[in-house]
Amino acid sequence: MLHGIDTRGGERGLQELIVCRTADLVIAGWGKFHASDRTAQFLGAIPGTPVYCLNKNADGSPVHPLYQKANLFPIHY
Repeated sequence: MLHGIDTRGGERGLQELIVCRTADLVIAGWGKFHASDRTAQFLGAIPGTPVYCLNKNADGSPVHPLYQKANLFPIHY
């Protein structure tokens, strides 16, 4: 299933997917300008891996961590 999935950037996207599939948990932080179809494709490619984020935008997408407070704890995405 790894072949044909390009979540963002060819080989880089493939490497990120491999890491996510072997991680104990994943912290999502792509911000609100991420296409929802890519989000669904990515989440579908890592079944069983818990996905968290630091906070959510109004549209439900995970916030980008750049301007978030340092004392936040991950929440379920």
